[in-house]
Amino acid sequence: WTVLELQKIGRLLLWYWWPLWPMVLWTLWHWRYHLSNRHIAWPICFLAISLFQLLFIKSPEITLMLSLPGLAALSAFALPTLTRRISALVDWLILIFFSIVSLVIWIMWLAMMTGFPEQPARNVKRLLPGFEYQFSLVLFVLAILGTLGWIFLVRWRVSQHRKSIWKSMVIPAGGTILSWLLLMTLWLPVFDYARSYQPLMSQVNSIIGNTSCVYVSDLDLGQASAVKHYSHSLVVYKNQQNNNECAWWIRSNLLNPDITPKVDKIWVLKTSIRRPSDDNEEFLIYTKIKP
Repeated sequence: WTVLELQKIGRLLLWYWWPLWPMVLWTLWHWRYHLSNRHIAWPICFLAISLFQLLFIKSPEITLMLSLPGLAALSAFALPTLTRRISALVDWLILIFFSIVSLVIWIMWLAMMTGFPEQPARNVKRLLPGFEYQFSLVLFVLAILGTLGWIFLVRWRVSQHRKSIWKSMVIPAGGTILSWLLLMTLWLPVFDYARSYQPLMSQVNSIIGNTSCVYVSDLDLGQASAVKHYSHSLVVYKNQQNNNECAWWIRSNLLNPDITPKVDKIWVLKTSIRRPSDDNEEFLIYTKIKP
């Protein structure tokens, strides 16, 4: 590891583990005489294993996912040790944070549905050209129920109920659940459009039509699967020996201007299509020259 790589990992840990790492440090200090107990030792072991893997794997984001359970367990033991004033401050900060996040999600949904406010609506159209939001009553009702549940939870938390050891965990847990619920209901069509190959393949199908087979090359497994699923055509890898005579050839282009693909003289470039949500992903569509 070079110094620059270690600095990059340090910054990644600083922000990836926020705001858990201050709670973890407080847990380790407050429970420093009980580190051999299982409720503290086991999360530390899991955290140490993930950090050890980080030294040998060049994908730190994947490795850091394995550290989250240990971090969550250690930070949970910090909550009962906080003073009442600090616990109340943390609760209010978390309450305000998740309330703002939920409000932003609802505002963005309203902008996608009605075009108001105008600025968020323009941002969505700029990032996802061609996207049209399809209203779903089921997803809308689930989002409403989740929001009402959050309001009820906040009202219960700030009321004068008897203090419970798990009461400080209600707001962060409920806020996390609400955020994921709203994202998976109100924003689900957005994620489907941004991550799915359907918009790209709709443009491809408008060009190749109902063809029985199509050659592919330079496509990864996900791209080849998308071509087979959405075009309902037999996918034939170009570099393999086969008896199929396909009229269309789809290949991927990484938009590297220094590399010019070599193409047989019997093929001519029909068009190139980019994925709406990713400018770095492009399909080159070739058609065979008729003799």
